[in-house]
Amino acid sequence: MAEISICSPDKGLPVEDLPVPGRLQLFLAASSGDDEWLQQLLSPPMAVTSEEDSALVVTNEGNSALHVVATDGDGAGHLESAKVIHDKAKHLLLACNVHGDTPLHCAARAGNTCMVSRLIELAGDAKDMVRVQNKDGKTALHEAIGSDDMQMVQALMSKDNELARLDANDDAQNGNSRRDRFMEEHNESHEDKIRSDRLMEENERREGKKITDFAQIVGIGSVLVATATFAAAFTMPGGFSEDKETPPMGKGGTPTLAGYYAFDGFVISNTLAFICSSLATFSLIYTGVGALDIYKRIELVSFSLALLMGAARSFCAAFAFALYVLLAPVDRRAAIASCTLTGMAFIVLAIGEIRD
Repeated sequence: MAEISICSPDKGLPVEDLPVPGRLQLFLAASSGDDEWLQQLLSPPMAVTSEEDSALVVTNEGNSALHVVATDGDGAGHLESAKVIHDKAKHLLLACNVHGDTPLHCAARAGNTCMVSRLIELAGDAKDMVRVQNKDGKTALHEAIGSDDMQMVQALMSKDNELARLDANDDAQNGNSRRDRFMEEHNESHEDKIRSDRLMEENERREGKKITDFAQIVGIGSVLVATATFAAAFTMPGGFSEDKETPPMGKGGTPTLAGYYAFDGFVISNTLAFICSSLATFSLIYTGVGALDIYKRIELVSFSLALLMGAARSFCAAFAFALYVLLAPVDRRAAIASCTLTGMAFIVLAIGEIRD
């Protein structure tokens, strides 16, 4: 008999939010991220026929199966389970529990970055989902900022770049959860609103400082790669010809190993590494400009990281090609071994990126 565990408050669903009687199997399937079990449970006669159908509400506080999936996991099983539920009942993306939370609120509060991206993907071009405010007047972006997850913030902003500027008086999707109504219900004073605005500004300043510090650290790496590749262009492996005749008639001053395939590989890899690292460096310098919009700075940091990863791969490839072209004439085994080890490093890195 499998042990039944109820979600804890730090995951999003409160301990007292127990499964609705008769829906325990659906709750457990959603909580465990068992997409095959969900597929069986959601097959007829339990198919959802309309948006008013409450067949997928599985807890006492109005959380649907999609709320539970979004809260309880960020792995492949939960991501696939979200798709299974969405295929059966697309309206659940905008469904709210008694607190006004959508599945996107729950995923953001739980810090499930991949689940947030999956829900955004399932929503397609519609921006309604990311603009929904709960009964505290919070969107999923507020929850993401509270989780201190810049990748999640970027994913939400890519869906709606005006989300951070959303007027507090705009209607939320669940009607009575607008911020202005929340303020009226709780008699929020003008001073409290000013304090709230100042807190948001302070959060932006804090995040801006984090981005600046991060850009400085990463910038050191990009500068080092750019410097090393620039120097390698003028200290070619094998040296230069000492022929007194200069091109085009002679070979004086040209690389002695020019024409070998491995040497050509070295030149191409070194060039790519220099270009990518140089672009990353200039991009990071631009990122450090404090006057730039914070979300633009986040995009530039991501762009710079992608360039730097490409530069690192090309730099390693250039190293392997240089060793091979130098060692192959005298010790082919050692040359092949160095290239093999470099290739294995690439494979390990690729596997790590796929898992992430």
